[in-house]
Parts: sequence; C-alpha cells; structure tokens
Amino acid sequence: MSDRLGIFWRSVLWLILGGWIGANLYFALVIAVAAFRVLPTSELAGQVVDAVYTPLQVFGMGAGLTLAGIAFVLRRGRWLMIHPVILSALCFTSHFGITARLDELRDRAFGGGGAVPEGAASAEFWKLHAASMSLHTVVILAAVWLLVLHAKADLAPPENGEIS
Repeated sequence: MSDRLGIFWRSVLWLILGGWIGANLYFALVIAVAAFRVLPTSELAGQVVDAVYTPLQVFGMGAGLTLAGIAFVLRRGRWLMIHPVILSALCFTSHFGITARLDELRDRAFGGGGAVPEGAASAEFWKLHAASMSLHTVVILAAVWLLVLHAKADLAPPENGEIS
C-alpha cells in the first residue's frame, strides 16, 4: 500500500473514532442532561433522548465494523480488528435488545397516552435504563481504549507487514 493510501485510511480511522467518541460523550454529558433539565416533562425529555440515542447506536454498529475493516487494511493486528467488532455488537445489543424493550415499556411504565402506570413495568423500565446507561459507559470507555491502542500503533515502528 502506498504512503498516500495509508495516510488516507489512518485519517478515516481517526475521523470515525474521534467522531464516535465525541458524539457519545456529547450525548451523555450534554444532550441527555439538558433535555431533562429544560423540557417541561420527563416524557418529552425521554422522547428527545431516544430520538438522538437511536441514530447514535446505529452509527456505533457501522463504525465498529468500519474500524475493524480499516484495522485489517492497515494490518493492525487481530485485537485491533476484534475490539471494534465487539463494540459494534454492544451497540447492536443495546439498540435491538435494551432500547427496543424500553420503548415497549415506556407507556405502561409512565402512563403515556392516558394509561395508568404499572408498577412492574416501571420497575423493569428503570432496571433496563440502568443497564442501558452502564452499557453506554462501557462503549465509551472501550472506544477510548481503542483510540489509545491505535495511537500506540501509529507511533510504533511497523512490524510484520503492518502499514505505517
């Protein structure tokens, strides 16, 4: 691979990884907090948070797979290919498992649409909400660790056919 192509792929890697980490941090530290502080009801705040979090999860699924592919192209080694696939799987689990169930429970848990709130639904909702927040934190921390591993790879002399 030419130096220009290597520079291109490393630039794409850093753009995706930095954007992913930045978007996740901004969501957790600014958007979610502001929505619940500023909007008149928790229901509206939850709708805003869900509307932002859904595309963030979908982006994470694609970003993880893309970063794995770039690590392969750059010959970064097995761990730098597997790590982002695991992150992608965590985003998939969060979106299609936890968030999907939260969406099913929301109206029953909080009495949306005139329904009377159900205690069991509310308890399950908050348990899943805590799991969602924990998983989101794990994804952020693991993505930051992936960033450190790629920075280390960029600074190390090339080995075993790795592209500099």
